[in-house]
Amino acid sequence: MLKTNLKSIHHFLYKRSHSIKVARSFTLIEVLVSAVLIAIVSAGAYSSFVVVSRAVEDSRNRSIAYDLAERSLEEVRAQAHTDFDTLESHTFSDLSSDFPGFTRSISISPVAGSSDFKKADVTVNWTERGNARDYHFALLLSRPPEPLPGNIEGTITDSNNGSPVANANVTARHYNDTTGSFDISYTTASDSSGKYTFAETGTGGTVIFRLKPGQWEITVTHPAYYDYTYSAEHSGHYVDVYSSQSTTADISLDPLPTPAHIKGRFIGSVLSQYVSLYRKGSYKTYTGNPFDFKIDFTDTDQKCFTVITGRGTDTRYYPHIYNHHCTNICSPYGTAYNYRGWSSSQMNIDGSERNCANPWLGSSAADYICVNPGQNLDLGDIKLVTVPTATLKIHLIDSNNAPIQGEIRIWERRSDHNRQGYHGGWHSTDEGGFKQESVPAEQDMFPNNTGYYIVIRGRAGVQHTACCDDLGQQTVYSSYYYIGSLHEGDTRDVTIKLPAANDYTCGDAKGYVRDGKTLSGIEHVDIYISGYGWKNYATNNSGYYEIKCSGGSGCAIVTGTRRIIASRGGYYPCDSTSNNWGGSSHWYNPAYVPEAHIAANVSTWQSPIYLWPEGYGIIKGRVVDASGGSPISGAKVTLHRYSGGSIVKYTNGSGRFTFDGVIETWPPPGVVGNNYYNQTTRRHSVTVEKSNYDSKSVGSIKLNAGTTTNLGNIKLTTGGGM
Repeated sequence: MLKTNLKSIHHFLYKRSHSIKVARSFTLIEVLVSAVLIAIVSAGAYSSFVVVSRAVEDSRNRSIAYDLAERSLEEVRAQAHTDFDTLESHTFSDLSSDFPGFTRSISISPVAGSSDFKKADVTVNWTERGNARDYHFALLLSRPPEPLPGNIEGTITDSNNGSPVANANVTARHYNDTTGSFDISYTTASDSSGKYTFAETGTGGTVIFRLKPGQWEITVTHPAYYDYTYSAEHSGHYVDVYSSQSTTADISLDPLPTPAHIKGRFIGSVLSQYVSLYRKGSYKTYTGNPFDFKIDFTDTDQKCFTVITGRGTDTRYYPHIYNHHCTNICSPYGTAYNYRGWSSSQMNIDGSERNCANPWLGSSAADYICVNPGQNLDLGDIKLVTVPTATLKIHLIDSNNAPIQGEIRIWERRSDHNRQGYHGGWHSTDEGGFKQESVPAEQDMFPNNTGYYIVIRGRAGVQHTACCDDLGQQTVYSSYYYIGSLHEGDTRDVTIKLPAANDYTCGDAKGYVRDGKTLSGIEHVDIYISGYGWKNYATNNSGYYEIKCSGGSGCAIVTGTRRIIASRGGYYPCDSTSNNWGGSSHWYNPAYVPEAHIAANVSTWQSPIYLWPEGYGIIKGRVVDASGGSPISGAKVTLHRYSGGSIVKYTNGSGRFTFDGVIETWPPPGVVGNNYYNQTTRRHSVTVEKSNYDSKSVGSIKLNAGTTTNLGNIKLTTGGGM
């Protein structure tokens, strides 16, 4: 229509131009027609301009959305190649500053029935002329093939002279940048030329690489050298391993100072021969007699020690051996004899008194047997003396005065009522209950004090009736027998009488174990009751249990108040006493957890036991430089769990760390105010360490079951170090 009208107007104007050739100006009609034409043309042009402008804007927005989606998909592909298994939990980069006005969401989900395929959904959203717009992209991801392994090899040498170090233990640990921890390790050793490799030799001499491409920590140990670690924490970087390549890592070890030796020999009438070494009052080691202590050094400073008889602080290993080389001040009992034997802290090697006031186990001031690196110190012969003795002929009898085979133990009793071990442990009699022993003649050793005695006790297994009408043996003990006075050469007959065994009175127990959160019964709970023991999988699907004899007559549990424990995987174990089996006191209050009460010859109902289900969560965070906020990789992050133990992680390249499967902090919301459960607040803590930075601790970390606690940015300041 517009085209037809334009043609008619053109024809009209053409006719006018030929019919009125003499006109020199436009008529009003012509002006009006021209204005209409211009308006029509302008309107069409503006309409076209608007359409084109909108098309350009739409195209630009879609191009930006497509670019954002492509970058997102590339990031997904790259992360899938790096760590396919944790792709769902990965935090992708924030691209909002590069694409203002656009938002992006990424969702990763496994493909049903396969662990090798995942689907990535990327959605880009923006607003266009007041209307919401979005693009949706989907990408199918497959598990990337494992790259071919590489290798680390090198030579280990002495840093002083460059000579090869043979038989050094070399350990390689792979650093997982995603988890911030070490996940794979291999061990090898250097050969006679100091060379090491983690490659294996296959059939026909084929070299087989084993190390996964990535960053590896190398640790080298050798008894004669300081330990060496090649890692980001110690050397500033790891050893890089590349696919199908062998990386060379030569290592020089600094030699330790040459060890020293302290030798000697105790002579005399020694029955059990042990010698112990102390330094600054602290126990180091023990050996036999003659003795040869090897002293290792980590520097060139002299070390001083105290040598004593006996094994550690247990003086029973030197029966009959006393030190009477010192004045009376050396004996805590006011005589010239010292029951502990011999100590270099108080005595000189030649037998003269050193200082009887010194601590028996030595001290920084009293340690005087000193050696330097490489020194061999021979103390020679150290003479001990034997105390005067008497003979005891011991007869062990039962409650009916019949001889019984059993065991006897001997102590020495002094005026302070202290029983000092004489012969270590229990010693068996013969079948007739007879045992002959040589013992110290106390009154010849301590002539001015008759309060010193030999003490004897006996024990034996005696038949009795146990629960479930079983015939068994019960170990019965005699009272303590005090023998005195004794002089050198005396012979004394001693009869030790044992009491009769007690037959048990028994009953049974029954009750329920319930889930503390849902109050429903718990199946397959293990139950322990003192006087009976453990019954595994004691409860049925209703949580009901009954402890009774499995066959025959009688009842199963010794009567009285009994300790009871309930334990099952997935729940915190519960102990009715403060003995804290399995850490029970972390979660339950023994004052409110009923013990078992067993009555004779009946099955007694017990109070219900409530077990709280275990809960776990995630603790994560990021370690950054306090001055600029840049991430710190390779920082050591130690999680200290309130329930005991610790876990170590290292931050990844983004400074991030994650602790999965962390036990919930206590108390959880469901037990607050319930006195059956422990109401003490228990929290985790984290310590962060990194070379050239001050360490930092974050305490009182709360974690609820099934949740993630994000510690945010943990800022380290420079100036310290590990």
